[in-house]
Formats: sequence, C-alpha cells, structure tokens
Amino acid sequence: MKKLILMAAIMLTMPGMAQEFDHQIEALITDGGYELEESIPATQINSFADLINKRPAMPTANDLITPEAKTAYARKGSAAYYQGALNFRSTLLEKQQELNSKTLELGKKQQKSNQKAMTQYNANVNAGLMPSQQEMMQLYMSGEINEKMSEAQMMDVMAGKFAAKWGISKQEYIKIINMAQSNPKGTEAYLKSNHPSLYNRLYAANAQFGNENVNAGDPHENEYGALGEQLSALANEAFEFKNDNMDMMKHVQHNAHINSADLMHMGVGAALGLPTNELEDLYAQIIDGWPTSAECKRAIQMEDQLAARLDNWDCCKNAKEGQTICYPSWWIEGRKSENALIDAYNRKQAEKWLAEVKAYDVKMTAMMKRLIELDNQLEQIRNGGEITAAYAAAKNQAYIAATHLYDFNFVLEVALRFPHVVHQEESYCWPFSIKG
Repeated sequence: MKKLILMAAIMLTMPGMAQEFDHQIEALITDGGYELEESIPATQINSFADLINKRPAMPTANDLITPEAKTAYARKGSAAYYQGALNFRSTLLEKQQELNSKTLELGKKQQKSNQKAMTQYNANVNAGLMPSQQEMMQLYMSGEINEKMSEAQMMDVMAGKFAAKWGISKQEYIKIINMAQSNPKGTEAYLKSNHPSLYNRLYAANAQFGNENVNAGDPHENEYGALGEQLSALANEAFEFKNDNMDMMKHVQHNAHINSADLMHMGVGAALGLPTNELEDLYAQIIDGWPTSAECKRAIQMEDQLAARLDNWDCCKNAKEGQTICYPSWWIEGRKSENALIDAYNRKQAEKWLAEVKAYDVKMTAMMKRLIELDNQLEQIRNGGEITAAYAAAKNQAYIAATHLYDFNFVLEVALRFPHVVHQEESYCWPFSIKG
C-alpha cells in the first residue's frame, strides 16, 4: 500500500553535526517520523467550535516513543482531524475573500446612498422642510447646541427653532421625528391623516427619490461595533502571543544547531515546523542529551557485550546450504533490554515535550474559546439577516483572529514531532551459503 511519509525519519549521523558519534547507538535519534495511509477520511469541521469539540485528546508519552505508537495514535483520530482542520482553513479563506468582496460592494453602495441622501436633504432644505447647514451652524456658534448636550436636549432646541417650518407645534414636531425613527410606514400614515398639507409638501419634495429610505442605517451598528472592537483586541492579542513565542534570532540559532548543511539539502526543513522557541530548544536538548544519557551509556555496554559474545558464537555449525541462520535467543533478549532503555529515555523526554506543548496549547485554547463566544454573539445579532458594513467589519476581525490562532488546529501534529530514539533491531537472519 502506498504510504504517506508525514515526517521523514532521517538518522542524525551526517558529517557536520555538533557531535561526532563513537558508537552507532549514539546516532539513533530521528526527527519524529511515522508512516500513515493516504486514505484516512477527514473529520468534518464546519465551525470554530468544531475545532475544539472535535479535536482528539492530546497524545500520551507512550503514544510518542516509537514510530509505530505515533502511527497508531494518528489512526485513532489525529490524522483525520489534521486533514479536517486543513479543509476548514481553506473554507475560512474562501469565506473571508467573499466577505472582502461584499465589503467593497457595500462601500460603493454606501457612497451612492450618501450622495443620494445629500441630494434629498438639499431638496428638503429648499422646500423649507429641513434646517440648512448654515442654520445648524448658527445654533452651534450661538451656543444653543453644544457637544455636552444629550440627544433629547438637542432635539428640544431644534424643535423650538424649526417646528414652524412644518407649520406644527414643537411637541408635534418631536412626536413625528421620534415616530419616524421607529416606524417610518406608520409615520407616513399619521401625516397623511393628521397633517395632509405637510404630507403633500414632504411628498412633493421627495417624490423623485421613490420609497427608499436613503438615511436608513444599520439598527445593530453599535452592537456590531462593540463586538468588532473585542474581536480586534483578540486578534492583536493572538498576534502578539505568536510573536512572543517565536523570536527569529533564537529560531535561526536553533536551526543552525540542529541542522547541518548535509541534512538541510536532504530535506530536514528549517525549524522543523515547531511554533515556539521553547520547543525548538527542547528538541535540540533531547537530541544532544541522548549520547550522554545514562540509558545510552548502559545500552552501549550491553551492545558491546553482545558483540563480544557473537565473536565467539559458532553460527554455522552443521548448517546446510540455503538454511536460514538467525541470531540466538540471548542476542534477541539483549536487544530487547537495550530497547527498554531506549523507551525509558524516550518516555522521560516525551513527558517534558508534552508539558511544553500543553502549556502553549492552554493559552491558545483560552483565546479560541473567546473567539467562539464573540463569533456566536455576532451571528446571533445578525440572525441570518443581510450582511451590512458593520457586520462585515466585525466578522473580518474574527477571521483575522482565527488566522493568528492557526497553530491551535495543528498542535497534535506538533506533539507528534517529538524526536524519539529509534529501536535496535531485535532479530537478524540470513540464508547460509557454503560458497561464502
């Protein structure tokens, strides 16, 4: 079956490394490789909430200590989730592009509406139905209206000045203005019934503009604006969090330490895709730590003892042509003991690795939960309604925040990048040949 190599397990025995190995056991570190079939179906992820709710549990140390354990863990769900998260990421990018196109369309529409509103306003001024800009400026210059006044106080002043333009009382002016803000259709009926002369004047001044209310605004603009500010703050926080965890100078230093020129051209990529300097540093510590560890030194002693016994082992006594010869049981048991030491080292280092991965993930998860909460509030306000400029601006901030929290989607893959020590072979057989 065709295999997909998720992370190439390349032995670090190339020239140019920081240390040169005196024994082959010292060189058994890999860069975290495992194999997986291509045919695993993707998890269906349709929302930010799915990214949390459908993500498998973090691997344990035992899931990381061998390529086989990593493969088994990936098959249980992390590989499907990884592909689902990739698909969802593509979907988000498409939705963001659609939103950007809609925003441009809304901007053009708003510009056209503003121009029409100004034309309509001027028509009403000329008909003596609305105060002119000069009259409004005079009110500000005289101090009768100022920025410290409430909207109701400003309305009271304006009603006293301009109700006469409509030929009605101050109280009736305020009533009609308030009614128009909450019930435009009802206001039209009220004017037609109670103030037919005023209605006719308004109709005559505005007939050319049709029934469209060019001054109509987004009733949820303030709510969208408040959520947009919170989402923008979250996006900035996520951006700073990402930057704080990856200093590029440290990244270059770690990369230079871990990768020789030979390894680089063979495909061990820069930084190994790790998202934090702490993980890069720990990666290097695990690689550097194996050759000098107690487990490695003991495994070397055991291997040398096995080699010495093999020197004195008569492998082919009474063997016949074509007979399969295998290393004896004592050699197999010795290799198993060496591998137990390797597992002990891997497990100890995997605990450190997972602790660092989880510390990074805890902070990302907290921000993801805030993103979900704010995005849900945004959609509840919209309630399937039209996309307005205020909604689009806030939603775009949600997409930006999700981009900066991109690592949350792939933290399980980061865990699987643990650089484990590989096992020694536990069996060795060959066909006997008399000819040599």
